[in-house]
Amino acid sequence: MTIDVKSPQERIKNVFDLIKSEIVITNLANFKLLNGTIENDKSLLIDEVDFDQEPNSSFLNSRMDFQIDTDPLCIINISGSTGTPKGVFLNHRSFIEFTEVSIEIVKFSNHDVIGSLFPLVFDIYSFELCLLMSQGSTLLFMPEQLSAFPIKILELLKLHQVIFLGVPTIIVNIANMNLLEYV
Repeated sequence: MTIDVKSPQERIKNVFDLIKSEIVITNLANFKLLNGTIENDKSLLIDEVDFDQEPNSSFLNSRMDFQIDTDPLCIINISGSTGTPKGVFLNHRSFIEFTEVSIEIVKFSNHDVIGSLFPLVFDIYSFELCLLMSQGSTLLFMPEQLSAFPIKILELLKLHQVIFLGVPTIIVNIANMNLLEYV
């Protein structure tokens, strides 16, 4: 599950209360930003992890023996009509199948550039990341504030020869404003 640390503290607290996480992986800056929302003993600060240390292969292999394709891949939190967060599970199988079908339909390749306007906490970012990893595509991170300037987005897409942008509302705005006539 990913948390948008720019969310109000009350929403973050509600998400943690709903999910009841066993552990929260974050960095020290975001841990401080969460301001007591998570307990010290339920956090793993990546600033303190020794990435040069060999992983415990037997532990990882034993965990993999119990994994099935319908196990949750991640949880995305939606606000719902009440504003109270609701967790929605994406499982491994559906996520992988969605990625594979998308690759087949769009014909993504290792030469393609994919535009990304989504923050890490959006489920579609995970999809873009899987396209990047599975096809060796290039992922162009675009500043979030560009979403208010569709003509600037088009100019950036043209400059970097981006073939895919997965933001339907922006694509609809571009079409409705006839911006493809200019860029």
